[in-house]
Amino acid sequence: MKDTITRPKGKFSSPFSVLAVAACIAAFTPSTLWAADPPSQQSLDLPQVVTEAAAPAGMPVLKETTHPTIKLSPDDTELVRLDDDAGLVVVGNPEHANVIADSTRTLVVIPRKPGATYFTVMNTGGNIIMRRLIIVAGPEEHYVRVKNSCRSGGSKDCNENNIYYCPDTCHKILIGAEEVSVDDRDVQNGQSSGKTSGASGPDNSSNSDDGSEEEGTEE
Repeated sequence: MKDTITRPKGKFSSPFSVLAVAACIAAFTPSTLWAADPPSQQSLDLPQVVTEAAAPAGMPVLKETTHPTIKLSPDDTELVRLDDDAGLVVVGNPEHANVIADSTRTLVVIPRKPGATYFTVMNTGGNIIMRRLIIVAGPEEHYVRVKNSCRSGGSKDCNENNIYYCPDTCHKILIGAEEVSVDDRDVQNGQSSGKTSGASGPDNSSNSDDGSEEEGTEE
């Protein structure tokens, strides 16, 4: 008696079943030809941050501030939100504070040495959208403003108003290429008077030997 082997019959018999299995594997196997390209990620175009000395020539000039003064202690930072995309940020004196662009709508102000400076923000169209004064001071730090008598000397190097930071010995505060008048009491309290240079201070001034007037050191 001969042994017989029963073979499956039908359309899925041997050659066809192999093709069917191969088709199923191909259908569920990812292929580089079929995979869609990942969406392109647009690079974030951050605004340029420069000092006043490196600012482009012919940029608009704005003497008055547009927003309240930023008051910082040396160990603090400030986030500044913008209503428009920034294209350029100009920092008056980076020795006192620096500005870093986190995005086109968010800036980070980082304090450095105690003192006062400012920064100006321009949008992508070249228009000024913000100009703010920055005052870096601790709660126990003292400032004094000295008014010099420049009318008699006639020297171009004579500044009518100088601001000094005096924790123990006095250090002159550099604000930048232009003079920004900050009242004594307002500096100690971290507020700006918002006036242009040459504004008169308190009446409790005394004449010094070199022709300058020292106006009330804040306690």
